[in-house]
Amino acid sequence: MGGKWSSEAKISFAAWRKRHPPSKETREKLSISMTGKRKSPAAIAAFSAARMGHVVSEETRFKIRKSLLGQKHPAEVKERIGAALRGRPAHNKGKKMSAAACENIRKSIIGRKHSPETKQKMSDSQKPIATAHMENPPADCQCAPHRVWLRTRRTQLEQILEELLSDFPEVQIQKSFGRYCVDAYLPPPYHLAFEADGAYWHSSSKQQNYDARRDSDLFRRFDLPVVRLTEVDLNGV
Repeated sequence: MGGKWSSEAKISFAAWRKRHPPSKETREKLSISMTGKRKSPAAIAAFSAARMGHVVSEETRFKIRKSLLGQKHPAEVKERIGAALRGRPAHNKGKKMSAAACENIRKSIIGRKHSPETKQKMSDSQKPIATAHMENPPADCQCAPHRVWLRTRRTQLEQILEELLSDFPEVQIQKSFGRYCVDAYLPPPYHLAFEADGAYWHSSSKQQNYDARRDSDLFRRFDLPVVRLTEVDLNGV
């Protein structure tokens, strides 16, 4: 009792177990007998120390992966795993993945298709985020859904601008140029863009810097001058 096996004995026993694997009935009995039992911290530490430096072969990795494919944890197990990991920092936090690891992940997901159930779960999880973004967009948001959504929500200043340019029948409202969308556009021979800048969105230095970069980019890429009319300008018309 309490004796330790020598390295030769361990190797010999492992070879014998490989030749005489336990039957399915025996494995089920072992599983039932171990259900609900937890190893002591000392046992866990001893097992971890024994496994330190041990490299799992590719064959074993493949067998483990194959045995786990398609398995789903019951809700009780998921809750236990979540409770155990809650508050712990991620194991890879602050670590940069190697190029080889990134390539392996990329190859593993090529051609993979999500089930309809998974797609629905992903959609349901993103809907609250998308709704919050659309209802409270950042001042410099240029996402495609938001640009389309904005076209149906005209501000009072944009309506004034539209009325101001109503003498030009060719005027185009919410015209897109690349990733930008201007409030109003007069096509050639004018080739001129107009923006209605409300004080709430365009008074900060951050937004003014963004507007300047945006105007410069529009002129550089599309040779398009931008006329910006402030809230004071439009309310005084």
